[in-house]
Amino acid sequence: MIGTVVGNKWKLEEADGLGPPLDTHPITLTFDETSVFGRTGCNNAKSNLSLFTDSQLRIGRLATTRSEVMNRGFSFVRLMSNAFYYDVVDSIDDDIELLLYEVVLDEDWEEVKGDLVARFSRVLE
Repeated sequence: MIGTVVGNKWKLEEADGLGPPLDTHPITLTFDETSVFGRTGCNNAKSNLSLFTDSQLRIGRLATTRSEVMNRGFSFVRLMSNAFYYDVVDSIDDDIELLLYEVVLDEDWEEVKGDLVARFSRVLE
């Protein structure tokens, strides 16, 4: 599944607490095997991945430029600087989506997939 995530550009469609996406300032992410980079609306962002497996990724604190202050961008940075389980699934328009889920601990203190945190669509360029 890593191969599907790497090399594609992903546009945020929905995320916890961010409201609907803005077409004029899309939020995007692109992954390679060791890092993630993209746009948080008006700002560029980049971070290292401390873990990237077939089911889980951990994004370090995103560093951003400050070309313009947007609350959505800062909220997105806080949301994304975290650990996630992820799935790549078929979407309704015959493409694929990247789904990020929170990591939670079960009663045995094992990490398990929690609630959906963000949904991205693949950007075809």
